[in-house]
Amino acid sequence: MGAGGKVSAVLAVVVVIFGIIGGYAFYASTIYPLDQGVAWISRAQTAGHATEMIENIQNAQQLLQNKHGNPAWWFPTSLTDWDRINNDLSSQKARLQEINSLRESNPDAYQQGLDDVRGKLRVTYEQMESTISWEWISPIIIFLYAVVIILAVVLFAIALLYWD
Repeated sequence: MGAGGKVSAVLAVVVVIFGIIGGYAFYASTIYPLDQGVAWISRAQTAGHATEMIENIQNAQQLLQNKHGNPAWWFPTSLTDWDRINNDLSSQKARLQEINSLRESNPDAYQQGLDDVRGKLRVTYEQMESTISWEWISPIIIFLYAVVIILAVVLFAIALLYWD
């Protein structure tokens, strides 16, 4: 292999490694916190008491506090809007705080209120999962991975051309 082929092969491997590291960094900084938020909402749905549900919603909101706008750049809807999802979580938390006062005085109303919020949390959970999928295919991510793939292919092709 000539010097040009060796350099191209090494550069291609470096580009692939940086692509993998970039993908991991994107997942760790963007997708993973959102997945954790979804997990907290799932736990809130199955919690036995309003106080547990409130705590789980608060944990989810902490992970979502920096998410704003709509990541669905192609046909955005209100279902994939982070601001609406955050508002829904805040209203569900407020409702749970109201319901919590009924625990001793009116257990039937308390349970009915919990079931109502569980249904709303189920919808919020589904909205969050749908919205996370749009985070994966944002225009900048598509562009960056296209650049990595094109660079790697070109550099491997150059390495093959200079292969002795």
